[in-house]
Amino acid sequence: MTEDGRAQPEFFIPTSGCPGKILRGLDSYRVESGDSLILDMGVRYEGYTSDYKRIWYFLRPGETQAPADLRRGFTLVRDVIAECAGYLRAGLQGYEVDELAQSRMVQAGYEEFKHALGHQVGMAVHDGGAILGRKHRYRGASMVVKPSMVFTLEPGIKMPEHYPVGVEEVCLTQLEGSARLFVPPQQELFLVPPEGPCTPA
Repeated sequence: MTEDGRAQPEFFIPTSGCPGKILRGLDSYRVESGDSLILDMGVRYEGYTSDYKRIWYFLRPGETQAPADLRRGFTLVRDVIAECAGYLRAGLQGYEVDELAQSRMVQAGYEEFKHALGHQVGMAVHDGGAILGRKHRYRGASMVVKPSMVFTLEPGIKMPEHYPVGVEEVCLTQLEGSARLFVPPQQELFLVPPEGPCTPA
C-alpha cells in the first residue's frame, strides 16, 4: 500500500516483441517503433492480489494501425476470453474451459498455447486449487468449479517471426450463470504514436 491508501504494484513483467524478436523480463531494452509491448502486472490490496495483462503497439512513422497479423491475433484472443467467460460457470471442470479456448485457437489456424487458460487468484497471484488447464498436465484441472472462485483467462499466441499476443483478464464465478469480469476488458490494441501519448485504437 502507498501512504495515501492506494494499491501498490506487486509485480511487473514486461514482454516486447517484433518480427523475429521476443524478449521477456526486460529491464533495459529500449522499445522502438514497430514493437509490441505486453505488460503482465498485478497489485496487492488488503491481503489480496490481481493479475492482468495488456498489450500495446508502437506505431511506425506513417502507420495508423498495427500490422494485420497482430490485429488478427489480438481479436482472436479478445474474443476467446469473452467466450470463455460466458462459458465458465459452477459445475464445470477446469479442463473443459481450457478445451474450449484451445479448440478456438486451432480452428483459427494457430497452435494450442502451452500454458493453462487460467489459474486461481486470491491471496497469492497463483493461488492453487482449481485450474483451467489440461487434465493430463495440471493438478486441479479436474476439480469442479464452484461459485465465488476467481480465475484468470489468458490465452496467448506465439507466431514464429511475428508478434506475440497476450491479454489477461480476471473473472469471478457466479452462483448461477456465466463468470463476471472484474474490470472492463481490453477491447482494442493500445496504440502509441511515434511521438506523443498512448491512445486506444
